[in-house]
Amino acid sequence: MAHRQQLKLTPIIFITITFIIIGYILIFQFKTSIYQFEKYESGELIFEFDPIKTEYIGVNAGQIIHITNDGIIAYDVNGDEIWSDTLNLKEMRFSQKDPYFAIGSKGSKKITIFNEKGKQADILVQNPIANFSINQSGNVAIIEEIEKGHIISAYNENGRFLNVQSGSFISSGTYPVSVEVSPNNKFIMVSYLYVGGVSLESVVGAIAINKPEIERLDPMLYANVEKENLVYEIEFVSDEVWASIGDRFITFYDILGNMIVQYDSTYTLFTPYLNKQAKAGGYLPVLMSENEDTVIRSEELDIMTPNEELKIKLDFDRPVEFMYANDKGVIVGDGHNFKGYNKLGAQFFEYNAIGDVKKVIYNEEGNFVIAVKKDSVIRLRKR
Repeated sequence: MAHRQQLKLTPIIFITITFIIIGYILIFQFKTSIYQFEKYESGELIFEFDPIKTEYIGVNAGQIIHITNDGIIAYDVNGDEIWSDTLNLKEMRFSQKDPYFAIGSKGSKKITIFNEKGKQADILVQNPIANFSINQSGNVAIIEEIEKGHIISAYNENGRFLNVQSGSFISSGTYPVSVEVSPNNKFIMVSYLYVGGVSLESVVGAIAINKPEIERLDPMLYANVEKENLVYEIEFVSDEVWASIGDRFITFYDILGNMIVQYDSTYTLFTPYLNKQAKAGGYLPVLMSENEDTVIRSEELDIMTPNEELKIKLDFDRPVEFMYANDKGVIVGDGHNFKGYNKLGAQFFEYNAIGDVKKVIYNEEGNFVIAVKKDSVIRLRKR
């Protein structure tokens, strides 16, 4: 009987040991992926450009994008042209959520949508454009100026008008500042500045893109008041969580408008535009100063998340002049030294430049890193 019992237990013990070994392997691989650190150095020239005419250089869907007032060119990492298009821009406005980006001009009535294949569609509106944004599906939310106020509209990736329109009027003291289409394409998140009260306050909330099943007199599905906080940007950090970014507070909400956590943002220096939303576990990197002294700057990178316990704080001994963020992480630099950190605050990248560098962009999809100098773009290589 004892021998039989031992035979029955052996498979269980074997399976248990196997799971323990697999667990250790997964933990080791997970730690390795988090703390993998790579140093880079200057590599070959990709292309040169005229800094006087250039409006923007960035990456999208594994391509390098070069925009001037009269045109746009997409290059591969070897400097070969993939596609191009003409533009006619004044005071360019740009919004991106990889693989889409939108280009327009302040005060114009046209926005052009692009993706990795080139021009996708034109959006033509009836009124001058005050602000706009695009989401990862190519849907665009727009703030249009009218004679005595503003209206908010939305269009899909093919330039078709979506069933939404909401207005605000100067007489009521409300001014829309920022708009963002939710990743599920069901809502427009909007921030209004309200100046009709005793003190300044922002109202943030959601408008339904399609008509709700029950008709409503108020187009806002919900609205949250943030007193003494000028909300100038809205960012989705995941499919279900968004952040209102203000001059005094940064607040995380779920998609139904329930507040999750609020952080102090009084001494914010940089809040980067998230060019690509993280696939899992949203984050918002913010560069802050410990005080209001702009002469003697003591800076820190706060990696904010909806979970307050996972907030990371990193100190810097030199002023940071550049900041870029995507789904991989955030890169900060002072023109000569650039460092990259993932969402957990672990450093994964470093580049010490020879000469002044304006920006460094890590593109995981195209498996390349580029540095943008005064008049050229170069590829970086691992040391």
